[in-house]
Amino acid sequence: MKDIIIIGRGLAGATLSFHLIELGIKHRIVDRASLSLSSKIAAGLINPIVLKRLKMVQGAERFIKAVPDFYKRMEAATQTKFYHETFIKHIFANPGEINLWEEKKDIPFHSKYLKGNSKNPWTNVNAPHGIGTIQGLGWLDTKSYLSAHALFCERNNVSIDNLTIQKSEVLSLAESGHQVILCNGHLFKDWNLIPAGIFTPTRGEVITVKADDLPTDSILHSSIFTLPLGSGHFRVGATYHWDNLNDQVTAEGLNRLKTDLEKVYTDTYEVIQHEAGVRPNIKDRKPIMGQIGSNLYIFNGMGSRAALMTPFLSTVLIDFLTKNIPIPPEYDVHRFDQ
Repeated sequence: MKDIIIIGRGLAGATLSFHLIELGIKHRIVDRASLSLSSKIAAGLINPIVLKRLKMVQGAERFIKAVPDFYKRMEAATQTKFYHETFIKHIFANPGEINLWEEKKDIPFHSKYLKGNSKNPWTNVNAPHGIGTIQGLGWLDTKSYLSAHALFCERNNVSIDNLTIQKSEVLSLAESGHQVILCNGHLFKDWNLIPAGIFTPTRGEVITVKADDLPTDSILHSSIFTLPLGSGHFRVGATYHWDNLNDQVTAEGLNRLKTDLEKVYTDTYEVIQHEAGVRPNIKDRKPIMGQIGSNLYIFNGMGSRAALMTPFLSTVLIDFLTKNIPIPPEYDVHRFDQ
């Protein structure tokens, strides 16, 4: 194979690299980590059910099947813990949500995850309509995962160049015979290498809080989520904004997160950290991957579901590169071609 260069080391780039190292395929990475914080602040929730409408994520059967084995293999290889099995306690907003839940939980796929509803067991959680349980889920500690990947690269002689790379340099590398794979998230949008309008990135803000009485054994979900991190700390998120597409936090975002948290949690808490990142969403909410030029490829657009999707989709891209196996049309970047 020609030399492989991965541009970007968020969840997409790191997961692809992990697979390449396992296969003994040489590559190097170019990544200026400070340019995008999306993967580093992500909740890393691995959930095949869209909670808003209780729909199955398209392709979820394949995604979820690949998850535990891959992350546990990488934990063993790196001797680092970053994958956690968990479940969600969803706070019903009204009786209509309960009716939808009861309807969906008998569907064969959904029945693996959606379980019965129960009364609110927590004194300081506001849930007058009760709680629904979603089981069989996981979450990825993305900061630990990316740190473990960096050390794994060092041990396996995979270089990570801390550089800002321009579009002209990328095209030059491809023209000189390198296989360049663009995993640089929302930063790719401004390079105009695919039709305009495909990318619809959103800025998300999260906070880390210290609280004494939030549930520590599960993820609480309503209009926001509370993810237990240990030692009484929780990640709370996330907002969705379509303007100011950068990693800067805002007073508006902080107020929104605090307001939504206080709707469901009635005790005191302390905000420890406030962070923001830009999700690389695609207009049809499915990833984009494939060849976009001579020796130029893209692996991008997982949005907030990268922890769920990338273990499987990385193997799809590698099969395309090494065996010329076509990419499924629902993920192929050329599905938008006119």
